Amino acid sequence: MAERTRISELERCAGSSSRYLGRIDESWGRRSQCREQLGQLREFLRERGIDPGLLAPFSKGGEGGVVYFELPLGAREFHSQATHLLLDCCRQEVLGQPDEKLWDKWREFGQNLYYGTVEDLYLNFCTQAPGLALAFELGYRKLMAESSAAWWEGQTARVKARRPEITQRFLLELNGLIRPFRQAAAQKHGFDLKVFERFSDLGWEMDMDPARPRAVDFVCQLREKGLTPWLLGELFPLLYQEQIKSQEEIIWETLKSSSFSKPEEMTAVIGGRLPRVSEQALREIQKMLAKRAGELEARVSQELAELQKFSARVKKQTQELISQNNGEMTRVVETRLYSENLANLTARITDTQIQFQRGLTGQLWYLQDLDRKERNLQGVIERCQYLARIPPAELQAMLTSKSGDQGTDILEHIAQYKLLQKKLGQGWDQWTKARGKQLADLIKAALEQPQPKEAKAGAEGHREADRRSLNLLVEETGGKRAYHVERLTAAYRSFISDQAELLINYGRLAGMIRLWPPPLTRTPPVLRQQEMFDEVRFLSDGYRQGESYFLFSAQGPILPRKSGAGMAPADPAKAVRKHARTATVLVYDIRGSSFMSAKLRNAEKEREVKNKLGYLVAQAIRQHGGFLVKDTGDGGVAWFGENAGELYDKCYKEVTTGKGLRLRHSIGSGAEVTMLPSAESAAQALSCSASMLRLAETFIQDNFNSYREWFREAKEREILYEGMSYAVLPPEFKALFRIGIGVASGQPGRDLTLSLNALGDMDLCGTLVNDASLLAGGRDPSHSTILADHATCFNLMLNSERFSSSYLHQFWEAKAEGPDAWETKLRESAALAETVLPDGSYHFPGPGLAIRRAGYHYSGRSGISKEHSLELEPEDQCLDIHEDARLVAGDNCEVRVVYEVQPSEAEKP
Repeated sequence: MAERTRISELERCAGSSSRYLGRIDESWGRRSQCREQLGQLREFLRERGIDPGLLAPFSKGGEGGVVYFELPLGAREFHSQATHLLLDCCRQEVLGQPDEKLWDKWREFGQNLYYGTVEDLYLNFCTQAPGLALAFELGYRKLMAESSAAWWEGQTARVKARRPEITQRFLLELNGLIRPFRQAAAQKHGFDLKVFERFSDLGWEMDMDPARPRAVDFVCQLREKGLTPWLLGELFPLLYQEQIKSQEEIIWETLKSSSFSKPEEMTAVIGGRLPRVSEQALREIQKMLAKRAGELEARVSQELAELQKFSARVKKQTQELISQNNGEMTRVVETRLYSENLANLTARITDTQIQFQRGLTGQLWYLQDLDRKERNLQGVIERCQYLARIPPAELQAMLTSKSGDQGTDILEHIAQYKLLQKKLGQGWDQWTKARGKQLADLIKAALEQPQPKEAKAGAEGHREADRRSLNLLVEETGGKRAYHVERLTAAYRSFISDQAELLINYGRLAGMIRLWPPPLTRTPPVLRQQEMFDEVRFLSDGYRQGESYFLFSAQGPILPRKSGAGMAPADPAKAVRKHARTATVLVYDIRGSSFMSAKLRNAEKEREVKNKLGYLVAQAIRQHGGFLVKDTGDGGVAWFGENAGELYDKCYKEVTTGKGLRLRHSIGSGAEVTMLPSAESAAQALSCSASMLRLAETFIQDNFNSYREWFREAKEREILYEGMSYAVLPPEFKALFRIGIGVASGQPGRDLTLSLNALGDMDLCGTLVNDASLLAGGRDPSHSTILADHATCFNLMLNSERFSSSYLHQFWEAKAEGPDAWETKLRESAALAETVLPDGSYHFPGPGLAIRRAGYHYSGRSGISKEHSLELEPEDQCLDIHEDARLVAGDNCEVRVVYEVQPSEAEKP
């Protein structure tokens, strides 16, 4: 069933389905990562009796994804002013120097401006979508956190050392500011407050990676509990020694009982599985690994020996084939030398040689494949030998490679703690008593530590802060020191379950919030500019029109107005994606060849002139992975696909004669011809076309003065430029050696076949050859041009790593200086990126190409000649797209959209 749509929508659809948009959708939308984190968050909330319903904005449409808030102009400056005022107040409180004048200034600013603005923001979001309350609060907190960055840069080292305390005080004030607005909204709209009171109000964004949090990231929280990062790391093996031992036994048993066909399967069993490994377990695992690796080595060695015997037989057969050919050649010459004429003898020798070459080529390919298999087996044996003799230190690193220092890995602490909690239940007091001496020794050792691991050299303040925190676990009575080991285990349990897990999950959720435009304090460097451009493309590709993008507005709608230019429907998108893998035909026509022949009146010189350019063109096709089917002197045909270059080598042999002439002769039988489509066929063909244009231009420049010798009858005059004499030729002479290139793509078998023709030569057959030939003759014959059909351009677009509309590319290349200019540029770029292109113009920086819609080719329309079926008018038409990706006009005539392709300015000669 056909779907009627505009060509501009199909182009947009191809762009949305492209590799580039898929890549930036994953990197900026982070869907897979967000889905995983949302699962962890839901489990965390349910364990605490909290309804995870307010996580819904992060999983719209059943998929996880980032939630964006677009800030209006001036929003950052306004909230930055509030942030700086409040941080000034909090700083003085934490330093023990409260300043009532600062607090009065903050209250005046809040009552006159700020409180009301935040209330309007909160109520506007909750009125339009009550489920957005949590997402809004997280977005607001992120805005305040980002706004504080400049404030912290201007603080002294003494103030920065108190950053955790100042941040906590700052967040208490924010909670107090938001809580009345939240309660009013909850009372009106009926959402649960538990997720705020038990989760978001207790958390804040820390300077840590939620995927790999370390103990040093939680220094402030640990010290509040009487712990230090060093003590946390030393507690790990004491707490989880039995669990680690159980994991060691599982690895040993898996190595013993599993069947392995390659060494990588063994390394997968042991790689990064343990937080730590005991010396005894290391020895036992090493023994078992050596045993199993040795068994695998013996099996593979036997297989290699059998393969080498078989390879020797094939080599012997190849030698016999060579001897047989030598004998056959001798018999042909001796028997026929005097009984037949020289022409017949030459034909017999040629036939014998071709048969021999085909047979020998097959044997050599077979030997090459056997040699590859032999090398692979030898590599397996070497890896087995390495595993059998692996040094203990390397095995230990392999067993714990994914873990690093597990004692300071907070996620590993959480995972192991949950397992131990299930086992002990209410038995923590008994566990603590049983290990009282070991725990007391740890506290004593922590107090005697000269320098904690997280402290830099000379950081005396860190050492003293750790000692003060450890005093919570120590009591001096009667000149004796008592170590409260029960406080140690209670502090550890409270830190893991009440703080660490909560803060990590808050960090996960806060990481799914993004504010746009991003904060800028100066002109961004080049790499950052490219990242921002990718984000603009990501947002403009429907994300701004989706349900995870909101306007940070105190009044009016919070969802952006839906654009009239929506995405193409699903059925056309599915059909467009069928162009992702195609075979591509390239037909080239050297302009003015007939005129040249008439003027030269010398076939030998004509051949010499054409061969000069033809050889360069043939080289370009081969260098780009193409299969040159034929060269007619004034043109040629080539095709590109996954195995085009490989098939060419199987079908032809190229040699150079003693006189320097290049010859090729067929060595193919036709049986080996199976054309395979490729994701890169369009890029190869169009890059080759651009190279051919450059070659033609270079050829004209290099041989310009030779025109006089070649065409003595041409009336010309001389001009002098920069000391050099140039000939000014009539227009028909200028057209010589310009190239017209037509490129068309489709599916092998349906649109194109490669097979032997009636003379036994390889030839292409199918509609694509006719279409490409027609396109090669289009446009002004006095200029070199490349015309390609929509299947080619869609294939290029679908598989490109980066591209944009030509308008957006030009706009983005324009110079901008300073953060304000760049914010304006980002906003205007986003609007431009959402605009439907009137002429289908795109820029591809990878291959250095620019394309623009040029017209339409109507196939089989009655009453129209072949030449007039190409209409070079680029208007945006409505066409029917069928399930097989064919485009059809209203009169059921098949249509191919035509694009003009040009090397971008940087690529032009």
